[in-house]
Amino acid sequence: MMSAQQHQNRHRTRLASARAAGDREAAVEALHEIALARMVQGDFSGALGLAEEALREASGAASGIRARARYVLGRIQLNRGQSAAARDHLDVSADVFAALGDHSQAGEATQQLAQALIAEKQMDAADEALRRAARHFADAGQQDRVIGVLRHRALVLSGMGRSKQSLAVLSEAVRLAGRLEDDAARMQLNLDMLAFSGHNAQPPAGTSHDELFIEAMQKGEWAIAGHAALGRAGNLAQRGDLKGAITDAIAARRLALRSVDVVGYLGACLMLAVLYERDAEPVEVVTVLLTCQETMGRRFGPEARLPALLYLDSLAMRWGTERFEAVIRTYRSQFPEE
Repeated sequence: MMSAQQHQNRHRTRLASARAAGDREAAVEALHEIALARMVQGDFSGALGLAEEALREASGAASGIRARARYVLGRIQLNRGQSAAARDHLDVSADVFAALGDHSQAGEATQQLAQALIAEKQMDAADEALRRAARHFADAGQQDRVIGVLRHRALVLSGMGRSKQSLAVLSEAVRLAGRLEDDAARMQLNLDMLAFSGHNAQPPAGTSHDELFIEAMQKGEWAIAGHAALGRAGNLAQRGDLKGAITDAIAARRLALRSVDVVGYLGACLMLAVLYERDAEPVEVVTVLLTCQETMGRRFGPEARLPALLYLDSLAMRWGTERFEAVIRTYRSQFPEE
């Protein structure tokens, strides 16, 4: 398997060859590949410079090439926090792709545009952009991507306080996933519906956390099973069954590690810490958080440790220094450093 640097070197060779041959389209695409690789590595400044170079390279090229250049530049600007600049590039590129009949690219650009609008707190405009993105993907015959956009819309609507609309959109996505026989998407969407409905809602038959957990385990969908276990833990905690909730949260943490689900793992760790704290198990709280920050840092990078570290910092303030230090001493006596 090639390293990220080897990939970039290969694209630089392609770039040099394309320029030597006067192949503008290939040169622009090579610049895009290098820019996007830089973005993934966290080098946003370098990625932005390369994307701007690609846009200059595309000057005078066919409209589709220019639209692609604007799309990539807008995407990188959005990831760098420059939402206003990104919005303009993404809006123009989406319109050009649509005019060219490239509905797949139009859908991608429009969905990214929605993200820029969300960053600008233009939520109604973002919802409308997601509606257009769904139509583009449907016109492209990419029904699986329609499901993703519908889920995105539901999250936006939920954030706007429009819970009924959000659930209606999720229901539409569930029906589409069922028609496509996409069990993983259907189960995840049903979990979303449970989360958006609240603990007191009565789920339709076959969609409770218990039923979704069993189905996901049977089908080997470990991440979804973990999310279902975490939802079940929340229900049990609300009913006062802390021991049962802790058991389910531990299962959710294990399943998240098995599926390399960073969000699920962090969520399970933080819920476990809360549950142990409610259950008056301070050493277990510290153990969970220290293990979490070490695992997150090792597997997902140093910045991923921050949520667990912030929780640890809050303990000293809430418990008081004396109690916190006593708990740390107990922890160290139980788990001495090798």
